[in-house]
Amino acid sequence: MINATRWSIAQAAVTRSIGIIAISVTFGGFYHTPLSVLERLWLLAAALLVVPGTFTDLMGLGLGAAFYLLERRREVERAHLETVA
Repeated sequence: MINATRWSIAQAAVTRSIGIIAISVTFGGFYHTPLSVLERLWLLAAALLVVPGTFTDLMGLGLGAAFYLLERRREVERAHLETVA
């Protein structure tokens, strides 16, 4: 980190923080609702891809964002079903 730029330090801090959150959700097995084994593996893959390197960071963040959007969609559908019922 002696020759690191501010951008590389910020990138490392942000992506590692998101990776830690993904790992904690994976091992906790819960994100608004209990996670299936496939969802846990999906998040684990996203967390493990957040290693040094912009390409792998983007892959991991993409998987994590896709998971978040899917869960958000499910949450909206559940809320809609509760109001209809």
